[in-house]
Amino acid sequence: SKFYELGVDFIMAAKIDKRIKKLLARHTRENGRESAIFEYRFKAEGSPEFYLVAIPNPEFDPRKRAGPGNKDFLLFATSIAFGSTEEFIKWVPRSYRARWNIETGYRVKKEFKIRTCSRSYVVRVLFFVIQCITHNFLNLLKRILRISAHQLKARIVEDLDRYLRRGRFWNNISLRAFYAKIAYYNR
Repeated sequence: SKFYELGVDFIMAAKIDKRIKKLLARHTRENGRESAIFEYRFKAEGSPEFYLVAIPNPEFDPRKRAGPGNKDFLLFATSIAFGSTEEFIKWVPRSYRARWNIETGYRVKKEFKIRTCSRSYVVRVLFFVIQCITHNFLNLLKRILRISAHQLKARIVEDLDRYLRRGRFWNNISLRAFYAKIAYYNR
């Protein structure tokens, strides 16, 4: 309902619960394994209405037990209005895949990858160099600075407060002196 309050269109994978299972079973009995769009609303009072898009899973094997890897239908929930049912059913999985890539593309851990949509070689190299520098700087800070995030935040806030009141930073030192102080602090 927060999406409706903010006026944001959404598309997401939907979980199958008992009510949705009954809805899909009735649809399958009446129409077979055909794609369908249902208007759906949660049981909660005041719950907004949205669309459930059910698309037959091409990898479904009826001989195997139904479960997470073997679902009869791929199910999506969306608030996006549509014109042609056939076009919308084709469009939803493509849009969801694009959304999923955006959300998870930057969460890869223990890999050092550059992600850009630019086709310009110069931009790609520039992003890679910037990423190398920031990655190495972060690793350097992790090695030399053994301070909790809360302590670091408190010191940054204190320094910014002094800057705003006095008009200059409290610690105006060179990088070499900063490194020496951090190394001394860690001993």
